[in-house]
Amino acid sequence: QINDGRLSSLVATGLPLGALSTTVKEDIERIEVILGPSSALYGPIAFNGMLSMKTKNPFLYQGLSAQVKLGVNHVGDAGGAKPVGDFAIRYAKAFNNRLAFKVNASYLSGTDWYGNNYTDIDPNTPPNTPEANRGPNNPGKNALNIYGDEVARTIDKIGRVSRTGYEEKDVAQYGVYSLKLNGAIHYRLTDNLEVIYAGGISQGTAQYTGSSRFIINDFRLTQHRL
Repeated sequence: QINDGRLSSLVATGLPLGALSTTVKEDIERIEVILGPSSALYGPIAFNGMLSMKTKNPFLYQGLSAQVKLGVNHVGDAGGAKPVGDFAIRYAKAFNNRLAFKVNASYLSGTDWYGNNYTDIDPNTPPNTPEANRGPNNPGKNALNIYGDEVARTIDKIGRVSRTGYEEKDVAQYGVYSLKLNGAIHYRLTDNLEVIYAGGISQGTAQYTGSSRFIINDFRLTQHRL
């Protein structure tokens, strides 16, 4: 993932920042998906393709624009429906065809989905035998959204048992938010040469799903480009 030609990933892990980046959606001009290996142009991290985003130039896109999105999720869940809000604003202005600037801000708030599927998926328990059915009464159960119970042992004269584990709700932060502030100054030295400084900050709480559920609690990210 690159943003205005700048690699947009965590330095330590190479994880693409995605929605955690400082880019405000209202400021995106276009997104290009480059399929297939692209390491010759973008380095080894692009072995499986590239997502390239380009933001709006304040010389070309001037004025004030705003976007508001409202909705609900968790409809029908035990806790009831929860509101979701996504707000963004952008302002840009150019002076004498030489100097231009832009500022952007966005705020998103909502409730992430609950991992509350406790289906027993233990592969070592026969699913359809009366003496050892999968389910909550299985002493060796491995529930989908309970973590730690996948560790099981066979104890002499007792049988196969698993650890109790802990539920996702005991450690997860379901109230998530994202605050983004950024801006840029553009100066044209000539008609074909432009100097740009851009900077931004992003902070919030989020969680994402990969091989497991990962919680990013109270993160703060700053990005600069010259």
